[in-house]
Amino acid sequence: FHWSNQDASTAIWLAPGERRALWKQQLWQTSDRVEGNSPLLAATSSCSLETEVRLQVAVRGLGGTVVSSPPFEVSLQAAGCASPLSLPSVEPGGDRRNLCISVDEDRGAVAVAVAGPEKCHRLECRHPYLEAFVEMPGGHGETCGRIAKYGASGPVFFGSDQPFGDSPPRPILVLRRPGTVGGARVRLNLSRYSAQAVPGTTGLGVPARVDVAVKDRVAHVTVTALAWALPMEEAAQSFAGSMPEPTLQMSYEMQLRGIAVALVSDQTAEVSGTAETLSCALDGVNIRLRQFSDDSEEACLRIGGTQVDLRPQQAHGSPLVLLASARPWTQVASESSSFLRWTSVRLGSSNSSLWHLKSCRMALGVSEVAVTEAVWQELGLFLGQAAPGHRGLSLEELQGVHKELPIAPPGPGQRIHLERFSVEAVYLKIWCSLYLPEATFLPGMLRAAIELTGLGTERLVVDGARLRISPQPRLVGDGKPLRGTTSFVLQSLCREYLPSLRGSLFSLVANSNAAFGGLLGRQWWGYLCGCERRPSVSMVRPPICSVICGVVRGAGVEDANSLDSLQVEDSLLAPRERGCARASTMLR
Repeated sequence: FHWSNQDASTAIWLAPGERRALWKQQLWQTSDRVEGNSPLLAATSSCSLETEVRLQVAVRGLGGTVVSSPPFEVSLQAAGCASPLSLPSVEPGGDRRNLCISVDEDRGAVAVAVAGPEKCHRLECRHPYLEAFVEMPGGHGETCGRIAKYGASGPVFFGSDQPFGDSPPRPILVLRRPGTVGGARVRLNLSRYSAQAVPGTTGLGVPARVDVAVKDRVAHVTVTALAWALPMEEAAQSFAGSMPEPTLQMSYEMQLRGIAVALVSDQTAEVSGTAETLSCALDGVNIRLRQFSDDSEEACLRIGGTQVDLRPQQAHGSPLVLLASARPWTQVASESSSFLRWTSVRLGSSNSSLWHLKSCRMALGVSEVAVTEAVWQELGLFLGQAAPGHRGLSLEELQGVHKELPIAPPGPGQRIHLERFSVEAVYLKIWCSLYLPEATFLPGMLRAAIELTGLGTERLVVDGARLRISPQPRLVGDGKPLRGTTSFVLQSLCREYLPSLRGSLFSLVANSNAAFGGLLGRQWWGYLCGCERRPSVSMVRPPICSVICGVVRGAGVEDANSLDSLQVEDSLLAPRERGCARASTMLR
């Protein structure tokens, strides 16, 4: 391995099964040296972008000849890719060397693994009268001696001269009769499932079928005899690339009148009979999935309304509605009657490791949001009961993770390719009550500024601030797709969307006590004139269930032998002194 801007003489050579740690130059310190490893340093400055970090893989022959791969990106944006590579032979007169280079995410770091030809693309010929081989745009095909023949003991593995990037060159599959020169040439798409019919009029004399399937992030190409009576006109159109319009093959639709999920803790179950901490109710759920003949699918999700309730288990807490669908206050907002509408179109749905989303559209209805520090307190209390003991890593464990490298490469991760993402206008009503000394999730400077401008107040109060976040029809688009792991894509979307929230800060300040105790805003004058804003949904919904002596019961069920009761096994119950909690999910 060596960095793209360094000579191959600086490379670090690894034997099969060996591993090393790679560090950036600006992050490297002598005291952080990993024992037993010689880290490879990247000559990059602190202002360099992560996308500029590129690596090359070199192969050295017995005679000392070194052949390097093209540079490829090493970042979270490139993670989730497997790239079969074909390198020139390092020995005179030898065959080309096929390798598969995988870039994945492993606990926040980027892991690069190099595997042999068995992890590359594979070609198998099951046609009794034909043989096949693959030609890359570089012109390497039959000259390598890798020809797939009928009755062979195994498939033929192949790679590309330039497999890196999101638009690598598309190879050509050559079909011919054994002992002949001419034949049919079929261009392949190795990134998704496809099936092509090759008519016998192309010089083969017999029809054939070419199937491409993606498994473990590499393509499996299979040539078989055309087993069905396909008209020659349709086969010729398929071979020429003029495929007909995709047709609907299957459609799924599910409608739920309502679904509710609750987090249940038995902390006070024996006393009060109800231990429901957090509950979420969704009304009018409609899910639709349609699959088409071109291996694409369309997904639609619609949620009519929602309500999230908090029932604090602490003595001083009172039930609170955290999120609820609200009535619109403007004519424009009334057009978004549903709480959530989501539509997406995915290409190559048969490839489970790659989510190629052609377009995504999200629309949110008018909602009321309540923010309080009790949410974090109750969630922390619930997690502490569900998993007794300390959470996270201790200093010794963290040092061990830093020094010890994984024994095996990480498993294949999910990769997202997002071409277009649009968000409709968002309308929110916000109520907030935060005790600043306990709101540790806020930056310290922000808490100090609120206390200063709020005339020494220790509690931030926001009463019904109306926020309108402008639509973002091109949050992702304009020919600049977003690619990377799931975490990288989500972080990038948040980073692109946050600037649109700046215009809503004035409404938050005007409806809070942050501006001189509310004297310069609407809050103080609203209380004075009796026109303060109140949430339209202030009552929590009835509890879903309760836990009494290890029995999970539906709300209102008093008979423990009722069909609506679920007996929890004794082996699942933790001792009382350890703190026991369970997550219960019930559909009503």
